[in-house]
Amino acid sequence: MKKTIFEEMGGTYVRCGDYFIPNLTLPEEEEPRFVGVWGQRHLQYLKEYRRNVYLDLMMSGRLNSYLVDIEEQAQERFERIVEQMNHTKAIILSMTPLERENPQILNASRKRRIAAGCGLQVVDVNRLLKSFEMLQQLTKSMSKGRFRGIPGMGGMPGMGGHGKMKGFGRKKRLK
Repeated sequence: MKKTIFEEMGGTYVRCGDYFIPNLTLPEEEEPRFVGVWGQRHLQYLKEYRRNVYLDLMMSGRLNSYLVDIEEQAQERFERIVEQMNHTKAIILSMTPLERENPQILNASRKRRIAAGCGLQVVDVNRLLKSFEMLQQLTKSMSKGRFRGIPGMGGMPGMGGHGKMKGFGRKKRLK
């Protein structure tokens, strides 16, 4: 009798009455680890939008370890963001009310005092001031309507009428 593909791969059969039933064994599962909120959200995303990836991971038995890895990465990223926010808060609280109102008055000695007050370096203070300045420029250019070419930005309030749809409706003739 010719060997089947299953037998060529090392599989065996058990005879039950007139039938040959293959001896299938499930791979040993490692102890399931905890999948938190971020992993559960990613699982929902896979089920809704990446069905093939979800099925592939589920059928191969790697779904739980994949979700645990996603959970760990998301938790690390979350902790890093919280730490950055705490540093920003510490820098701002180390400033005087006048410095908070007008950051342009910060010279080198004031920056050193702020850095010493929050336990960080002057480089961190400079980085925060630079990002604040860039955000101010972005806000100012958005208020002047320089972002008309970006999809979804056309109808934003405060754009000075640049977001109005043109060319729709009946044209009025000039007499």
